[in-house]
Amino acid sequence: MNGQSESVESSGDLNHEQALASLVENLESGSLTKTKQLQLAELLKNAPPSLVMTATHHQSFSGPIPPPEQLSNYPDDARQVILAMAKNE
Repeated sequence: MNGQSESVESSGDLNHEQALASLVENLESGSLTKTKQLQLAELLKNAPPSLVMTATHHQSFSGPIPPPEQLSNYPDDARQVILAMAKNE
């Protein structure tokens, strides 16, 4: 009976790992929706310690203008200043 219990647990762990891997893939591709963020948070809260990892995201760019997806996060007046400075360079 223990063997059955362990295989069910392993199957559950596998599903948990697959769900986590899918959400991490969405995170890495920049397509993690708010709903998926909440799912990821819930999975990490309930994950066994061996499954939890530290994740960081680092983005960099070179040149006077940030990438469009980052530039669009700035207020309009700040974008204008950045563009004007880039024009002068």
